[in-house]
Amino acid sequence: GWGGGRAGGGGGRTESCVLGAGQARAGGIPNLDISDVDLALLAKSDVKKRIFHDFRSGEIWFLVQSGAFLYFDGYDVVSPSITSVVLDWAAWANFLHGVERLDRRYLFWAADGDEFAEIMLYGDRVVYNVGINNGHMESFGFRLADSQSASAFADALCSGQPESMKTSDPWYLVDKGVIVRTLHTREDKARLETVVDGCWHWNKTRRYRSQAKGVAAYEQYELESIRDRGALYSTVEWMSNIKHPSNYSIADWMMRTLNNYGDIDDWLLQLPSKWYQYLTETGLASGLPPLHVYLSPPTSESEISAFLSNYDSPRFEELVGVWRRHSTAQ
Repeated sequence: GWGGGRAGGGGGRTESCVLGAGQARAGGIPNLDISDVDLALLAKSDVKKRIFHDFRSGEIWFLVQSGAFLYFDGYDVVSPSITSVVLDWAAWANFLHGVERLDRRYLFWAADGDEFAEIMLYGDRVVYNVGINNGHMESFGFRLADSQSASAFADALCSGQPESMKTSDPWYLVDKGVIVRTLHTREDKARLETVVDGCWHWNKTRRYRSQAKGVAAYEQYELESIRDRGALYSTVEWMSNIKHPSNYSIADWMMRTLNNYGDIDDWLLQLPSKWYQYLTETGLASGLPPLHVYLSPPTSESEISAFLSNYDSPRFEELVGVWRRHSTAQ
């Protein structure tokens, strides 16, 4: 557990609860399904919301009406050794002060795609977001003694999710759509962001060589926006109007790949083999002859200069890197 230090009271049913808690601890048998009524008696305050309940150990993190975080260790309400905070707009930046990167992100969704839970690990800190699709999200921050303890706590939050919550790719919910996150700036502008197939959308599309590179670039931007520029991470939602590569038709995939390049000189030379790889992986290449890609010798500098002298488009300038390596690809 992560607790230590008693908190409790006496009188009537409260006295009975405290006595029961002591007996349970002495016997090593945690209360795995304590009610909110008994939890409130031990806490001496009405329970506003359970944030996390580990049904294996009985541990519960919960909010009381005053807005304070309290912790039930399976036996009694105790003072946790973890620093915890409700992450409102003012608290986000302060909580992430000194953090250099997001280490891990986990996402869980209810079967109907309505509710979600997100766990984010930042070194010795953990953020726990809970909310509804394209609706209200509550965020809670936990700071632990070290990164190892934080990692274990993040794992506990994941493993303690209710059976109704299923793990999801952080950027795509199967049969629903791509995951979109909203950042609100201090100027009250909402920025909707997603990364799919190596493309980081919306306010400005940036293309990367892989999904992993696109995600890494976005997550660094997300961290710096919150930590340094006071943005608020406010919403998680799924959208069905942007397809995931696993749902592409052949035409979708080919057009997406054609337009989704990072460095044009490398990407265009890889297109034929990428298309053939897609056909092979989907079983559509069955019966087709093997693919052979022929790359011709470089175009001469005089030919390049002569061609560019007739056009004034920056797009052709980008092709120069290709021509200096190969004049054609077949």
